[in-house]
Amino acid sequence: MTKSTTRKQYVTEFKEATLRLARKIGVTKAAKELCPGKPMWRRGII
Repeated sequence: MTKSTTRKQYVTEFKEATLRLARKIGVTKAAKELCPGKPMWRRGII
């Protein structure tokens, strides 16, 4: 049996706000601020 995982879906507004924040303070800082402990930038979310 394989374990099924579902990826979180993000709305366009959240993605746009995330990109604005990343441009303002940097990708790494934005990722840590939005979701500490999860490497979002490595999974292609940002």
